[in-house]
Amino acid sequence: MFGENDEDQSDFNTALYDEDFEDCSPSTLKMLFYLLNENKQLVQEKSKMLEENHSLSSQLSCLKNDLYKSCGENIFPSKKLFKSWILDKFIEIEQGLDFIERNYPKGGLCSNKKVYIDYLYQDVNDKFILVEVLFFSKGLKDDLMTYIARLEQASQHLSKTRAVATHKIRKMIISNFVDQSIMDACTLNQVELIYVKGIYDFQKIKIQ
Repeated sequence: MFGENDEDQSDFNTALYDEDFEDCSPSTLKMLFYLLNENKQLVQEKSKMLEENHSLSSQLSCLKNDLYKSCGENIFPSKKLFKSWILDKFIEIEQGLDFIERNYPKGGLCSNKKVYIDYLYQDVNDKFILVEVLFFSKGLKDDLMTYIARLEQASQHLSKTRAVATHKIRKMIISNFVDQSIMDACTLNQVELIYVKGIYDFQKIKIQ
C-alpha cells in the first residue's frame, strides 16, 4: 500500500513523474486520483497514530513514576514478600533457568547448620547460580558482607559435594536497594548484582 514508508513514497512519486498520462483513459485517471487520495489519507492516519502512540508512551511513563512515588522507596513491605516475588519472577530476569532448590544446602552451611543460601538455579549453559536476597527497609538493613561470605561458602560446598568446577558456579545477590558500596563489594568478590527497582522493573548491574 502506498505511503507505508519514505522509500515507497519516493518510488511512487518517481513513477508518477515518469509516467505519460496523455494516452490514459478517463477510467485510469479516475483510478489514479482515487489512489492518490487514499495514499494521502493513509499518510495522515499514520502521522496521527504516531502522535497518539507518543502521547500514550508519555502517559505510561508518568503513571509508572507516580506509582513508584506512591509506594515509597520500598514497594515490598517485608523480606518474606520480596523473596516470594523473586521466586515467582526470577525467570523473567534471566531466561531458561531451572529451579533446583531453596534453602541450599539442606544441612546448612559449615559455619552454621541453620544458615542457608536462599535459592539454587541452573542456567542454560549448565552453570549453577547461588542466589542470596538482600533486603533494605526502614529499621532493617541486611549485612552485605555476611551474604557474600555465605555465597562463597555455598560455592565451596557445591563444588565439593557435586564435583562442580568453580567456573561453572555463579554467585548472585538480588537487592531492592543499591549504592556504590554495594556495587564495589560485589565487583571485588565477583558476585553478580540484580537491582529490583519495582514490581516490573529490574536492572542487572554489570560487574567488571
